[in-house]
Amino acid sequence: MRIINKVLCFDYDETTVPTSPSLFKFMNDKLGTDVQSGHHDDFVELFGITVEKMFQLFDEFAEKDIMKNVKPYKGMYELFLELKKLGFRIVVTTARPRPTYYKQTRTHMDRFFPGIFGPKDLIMHEYPDETIHKVNKTEMVASVSGGMFIDDSPSKVEEVKNNIPDILVLFKEDKENPIFDINELSEDIIPVKDANDIKKEIFKFFNITEKDKTYDAEARTFTD
Repeated sequence: MRIINKVLCFDYDETTVPTSPSLFKFMNDKLGTDVQSGHHDDFVELFGITVEKMFQLFDEFAEKDIMKNVKPYKGMYELFLELKKLGFRIVVTTARPRPTYYKQTRTHMDRFFPGIFGPKDLIMHEYPDETIHKVNKTEMVASVSGGMFIDDSPSKVEEVKNNIPDILVLFKEDKENPIFDINELSEDIIPVKDANDIKKEIFKFFNITEKDKTYDAEARTFTD
């Protein structure tokens, strides 16, 4: 018998859903550019624009709800279902700004992940952008006592691991357009490519096997 009482924190864009194709097309159409890859942390340099212009375009991207029909990465919904059945809570911790992007994000989550997320399972940046208040993923994870954090930003996973060293921290790689040399990550941050990788690392960290069939939600324990 093992006590299992953990919250799993998932970034949304490029971790749970593939945002880049839609976002890059939108940015290129607006700016007359031809940028094909990179992380949104580097958009100012990639597109040659100001920080203010970048956030202006991000707001327009959100308001137009361009992501509304974009499906999650393959296997993510099935993974979330399995984890929920094992008693885990799945929480989205995203840099998307709540003032402009809450309705679109919540609608997308409920559409493509029915039955997964409760009313308090979406944690967003509380400000319109990051010009004054920077996104702090550590605070997001700590606010729900997260036992795992996964993100596609190298700086975010390093930040969380440095501040909450005892949890499982995963770095979501981009299989087609790698933006970062994973060898530069801290040794205790684990790179993963897809839902199967994520499941393997969660099961390993929480010492779960396929033989664990019954979860007692009230006692918060597994029984064989």
